[in-house]
Amino acid sequence: MPVTSQVSGVFTDEIKRYKDTANTYGDSEDLLGKWFKKTGKRNEIFLATKFGISVTQEKTFKMNGSPEYVSEQCNKSLERLGTDYIDLYYIQRCVLSSLPLSLSLTSLSI
Repeated sequence: MPVTSQVSGVFTDEIKRYKDTANTYGDSEDLLGKWFKKTGKRNEIFLATKFGISVTQEKTFKMNGSPEYVSEQCNKSLERLGTDYIDLYYIQRCVLSSLPLSLSLTSLSI
């Protein structure tokens, strides 16, 4: 088998294992949580989800990186996903000029 086919196969397998979502992607976290529960394949998936954008009552998007918001959204994501861990939890957009990124990340300290 040519090397390019081998690399392509590995890459395709890894893509199948990677799931990326966010708290603002509709019901994607809920659907992934149901899929994890149905298949029992959570431990086979590298799960990434994001925070940093909140939807206002006026249905507009607002950047939010406060430690309280980060912690709240992480807990809500864990609940929706039906898991006790997220492999990669990251800020959706870093345009929080009035809030140092280090402050946002304090709530993620382990």
